[in-house]
Amino acid sequence: MKTNPADVIELLAQNENLISDLYLLYAQRLQGLADFWHHLANEEQQHASWLRNTLKAVDDKSIALADRFSPAAIATFKTYMSKEITAAKSQNLTEKQALTTALYLENSLIEKDCFTIFKSADKEFSEMLAKQTAETQSHIGHIQQMMKEKGLKSFGLNSETPPHPIPAASMKV
Repeated sequence: MKTNPADVIELLAQNENLISDLYLLYAQRLQGLADFWHHLANEEQQHASWLRNTLKAVDDKSIALADRFSPAAIATFKTYMSKEITAAKSQNLTEKQALTTALYLENSLIEKDCFTIFKSADKEFSEMLAKQTAETQSHIGHIQQMMKEKGLKSFGLNSETPPHPIPAASMKV
C-alpha cells in the first residue's frame, strides 16, 4: 500500500506537537527555565501549523515521498516522545536531563534530514521545509547556549549520546 504524502505531513505535524508538549512539561517542571521552554514550545506549535497550512495551500499531488522514507520511523519517534513525556511527568527532572534530551531530539531531526523525505517542485512547500530546517538548527543553537550558561557539556551532530537515546528504528527516516 502506497503511503500518502499528506498523511505523512500530518504525522510530522503531530510529532511537532508532541515535542511542544514535552517542552511545555519542562516549563512546568523547571520553573527557572520556564520562559526558555515556553518559547521553544510555541515555536514547535508554529512548526506544526506551517506543515498543516502549507499542505492546505499546495496541491498534494505535487508532493512525493523520497525513496528512503520509512513509515515505521515516524511511529517509533512518536512512541519515543510519549515515553519521554511520561518519564518527565513521573521522575525527578533536572535541567541537564531536559536540555540534553531536547538537544538530542533537535539534533536527530537535522542529522536524519527528516524534512527532506519529500520531493516537490512546489516553491511554497520547499520554502516551508527549508524554514523548518533553519528553525530546528536555531533551536539547537539556543539549547547549546543554555547548556553553556548552565555550565553543562553540550554536544553536536554525530557526537555523544544522551541518557535516553532515540531507538535506532526511528533514525531511518
